Amino acid sequence: MLMKGRTNLLLRIFISLGLTLVLSLLLFKLQQPYLATVEKSFPFEWDKRTRFTDLNSDGKSERISLSVKSLGRTGIIVYDHNDNIIDQYNIRGRYVKRSDILYGDYDNDSLSELYIFTYMEDSLFLNVLNVYNSKNPLTLTKYIEGCRTLDGEAWYAITGTVMQDVNDDGYKELYFSIAAGFTLYPRALFRYDLKNDLLIHSDTAGVSPRYYLRSDDLTGDGFLEIWGQSNAVGNFKSPVPYNDSSAWVMIYDKDLNYLFEPYEFRGYTSVVDIRTIGSSEDKKLFVSRQISTSNDTLGRELAIMSLSGDMLYNFPLNEVNFSGYLLSYFYSGRIYCFDTFGTALIFDEKLKLLKRIERSTVKGILYGPVKLADGKDYVMFLSPEGVLNILSPGLKLSASLPLNDTEGFQVQPVITSTGSNKTGFHLRTANFDYNITFQKNPGRSYIFIYALVIYILLFAFIWLIQLMQHRQEEKKRKIESQIKTLQLQSVKSQMSPHFIFNALNSISSMYIKGDTARADSFLTSFSRMIREVVDSSDRIIVKLSEEVRFVQSYLELQKVRYGDRLDYLIEIQDECSSIMIPSLSVHTFVENSIKHAFPANKSKMNIMLEAECVNGMARITIRDNGIGCKSSKSTDREGKGTRLVSEIFGAYNLIYRKKISYTLSDLSETGEQNSTGTLVQIDIEL
Repeated sequence: MLMKGRTNLLLRIFISLGLTLVLSLLLFKLQQPYLATVEKSFPFEWDKRTRFTDLNSDGKSERISLSVKSLGRTGIIVYDHNDNIIDQYNIRGRYVKRSDILYGDYDNDSLSELYIFTYMEDSLFLNVLNVYNSKNPLTLTKYIEGCRTLDGEAWYAITGTVMQDVNDDGYKELYFSIAAGFTLYPRALFRYDLKNDLLIHSDTAGVSPRYYLRSDDLTGDGFLEIWGQSNAVGNFKSPVPYNDSSAWVMIYDKDLNYLFEPYEFRGYTSVVDIRTIGSSEDKKLFVSRQISTSNDTLGRELAIMSLSGDMLYNFPLNEVNFSGYLLSYFYSGRIYCFDTFGTALIFDEKLKLLKRIERSTVKGILYGPVKLADGKDYVMFLSPEGVLNILSPGLKLSASLPLNDTEGFQVQPVITSTGSNKTGFHLRTANFDYNITFQKNPGRSYIFIYALVIYILLFAFIWLIQLMQHRQEEKKRKIESQIKTLQLQSVKSQMSPHFIFNALNSISSMYIKGDTARADSFLTSFSRMIREVVDSSDRIIVKLSEEVRFVQSYLELQKVRYGDRLDYLIEIQDECSSIMIPSLSVHTFVENSIKHAFPANKSKMNIMLEAECVNGMARITIRDNGIGCKSSKSTDREGKGTRLVSEIFGAYNLIYRKKISYTLSDLSETGEQNSTGTLVQIDIEL
């Protein structure tokens, strides 16, 4: 008993540990690694511009807000991370709406300057603000170029910021790109030396980088090469180098010269995006060309180019039925490519297609990869249902967030830490601005507490089940013991010394009289009956076929005793032979018929045993032509044996959950004419 208790304890421990491990891992996987929440949201206004950056290197982002004031001035308000106003300014000119708010630390004092572009009449200006320089916050206003307006607006796409010290004087130069719309000038990449007030730009061309600048030391000379997105907008028809009816791969060195002769991707509305791939010793250019309109005839394609401008590999995406807006990037030796309909393609560095995923979860408007404030790259997509999904570049879901918008968006990192180590980003859609905090899911850090709680609950639950099971087994053992006791009593009543003495005496008498054949038959039946009693003594239930054999042996013995006065008939359906019934239950009723149904002067004794299976029930019928159960009550027809069977049937019902019952009726009351005798029906649920 002690050993079994230890076994049950070990069983509870190991089962609980195993289930806890499985459930904890499942709970851990169901929880997203990061938690994204909308901290603030406000309607997007075209006459305002917002930017977030850490201007004073304190680990928290300031918010810069620009708006057009009256009298052609631009209002600038700088807020700290708690939305308190640090300072506000009014500068001359209207800010260029399609320009970005640039920032950078040119003098290496850990205090970033703001670079804001405005225009007045026919002139374009660069305004430099040092927010944390209280003595001279407006460092300078620099004239850039003459500008042309259309309907009072300056249609210039201005982007940056790349800064590097190219003349080794301890101060960085600022690089920015201006792409004029509906006019040729200026369309160039600029470099401004703030220390020496020197402004230069690249050669005249029909295109210049738009929307962003990227940089990397491609040649290993310690200086950054610069490039950006190229768009074939097709709005300037004058014959100039590198016209804007095509998109171009243009890489500039530090002095704004081309690293190699620009490579042309022909076709109006083409958009070329350029990234670097490969190791630092073997860098290459990864180029994706897409179409910004529904005109698919030009084709979308991916290309790998050398740093000398040679085409190494290319893959036409139209050949694999790939359409819609294209987002592609390089990550961990693989090139990932998506369209807005959920199709994803994965390539190696030689543009060999490794995998195609139809109807992937990455479906909707895509953006990225973008490096958020935690220093990691993320890919984002806004689903058609308006859910922002944030994934690692390897397509593992980091967080998801329902938004009120389903249109195009842009993302910029924001350090939103206020002492809680949260990071975040500012997201702009076509209709709203969102400040979104982004942090590791705190629920995952409590996984060990969850696991402990799960373990305790499982341990208690398994202990309760084992306790209930133990009690059920104890109850079953008691009932089985009760049945065995009742059956033993039944055997004793049937195999009484008087019965055995009479049987042996009859056999002896037959041998003395020389009736050897009859004696042998009687002895065979008697020994078979004794053997079957012994065989079934340790079993609670037996097959009906075994019970019938025992009854038949008993009737054969009785036939020797009564001779031709006794006739019996046994008819059992084949499908009923294997049903299980309590041992000796049928025999008890047959024995009662022999003992109590027939008076001594009865000339003919008939017993019929039948069994049939119908509608999920088995019915065993025992019929005799005796005096009937009413008349036989005086002779104990419902005596000890019958009471034992009733108790055995009740215990059987409790153990096996199957209904078994019997009825005892007088044939004279069943409607059968001129019939006497007793009818016993045993019904067993199959």
